[in-house]
Amino acid sequence: MNRTSTRITITAALLLATSTTLLAEEDGGQPGAMLDWSVGARAVAMGSAFTATAEGPTGSWWNPAGIAQSKQDAFEMALRKMSFDRQAGYVNYIHPFGREEAAMGLSWIYAGVGDVFARDIDGEIGGTISDYTNAFAFTFARRFTERGAPTAMSLGVNLRYVQHNVANIDAYTVGFDLGAQLKHRMLKRG
Repeated sequence: MNRTSTRITITAALLLATSTTLLAEEDGGQPGAMLDWSVGARAVAMGSAFTATAEGPTGSWWNPAGIAQSKQDAFEMALRKMSFDRQAGYVNYIHPFGREEAAMGLSWIYAGVGDVFARDIDGEIGGTISDYTNAFAFTFARRFTERGAPTAMSLGVNLRYVQHNVANIDAYTVGFDLGAQLKHRMLKRG
C-alpha cells in the first residue's frame, strides 16, 4: 500500500466512525441538566467561576467544602419565571458549628413547566402534562486548620436526591459530590 491509499483509508475510517457516532446520537437532552444552571447571584456575576471561592449558602452546589468557611447562619432563595410558563428556583440554608470548624447545608432546586398540551400520534390534543425536576441536597463540610491560620484546608460532601417527572412518569436518582478547598492568605508584614 502506498502513502496515498493509506491516507485515504485512514480518512475514510475516521469519517465512517464519526458519522455513525453522530447518527446514533439523539437530541433527547441530558439527565439532570437543570443542575447545570448557575445558582447564586454572586456565582452568576462571576461568570460561574465560583468553584474555588464557593462560600455562602449556594457554595454547596459549587464545592461542598466551601461552606466550612462560614461564620454565621445564612439563607438564600430565588425564583425565576421564564417564557412558556417555565419556572426555576432554589432555596439554600447553611449552619456553621462554631468550635467544630464545620458546617452543614440544606438545599432544594426546582425547575419545571406545567399544563403543556399532550398530543397523540395524529396530532390531536389529548389533555395536559407537566415536566418538573426537584433536587434536594444535604451538605457537610469540615475545616482541618485553625481559623485565622494563613492556610485554610477543608473537605466536604454533598448528598443529592433528584426526582424528575414527565407526563406522570417518575425517575429518581441519588448522587454525591466530594470537594476540597485550600485557601492561602498572604500575611501583612510590619
